[in-house]
Amino acid sequence: MTTYRGPRCRSCDGPCWQYKGDVWGYTCTACIDRHLDAAAARADARDLKARQRLLSKRANNSVFSAVSKVSVGAVT
Repeated sequence: MTTYRGPRCRSCDGPCWQYKGDVWGYTCTACIDRHLDAAAARADARDLKARQRLLSKRANNSVFSAVSKVSVGAVT
């Protein structure tokens, strides 16, 4: 049995025969997919947290929504 002597994935050290460019270098597709899935999950969590924060602010300010704000200027 011969051993693989080609380039290796820099994340999992598995065989990676295709160069993915300057950013990924020799990284296997499975590692890239795992990284992108994790990044998407972090972005979803961040967006959910921001959405909940905005809804909380809106709910807290709904008490004062009946009061209209009138700008007072110089009367001529």
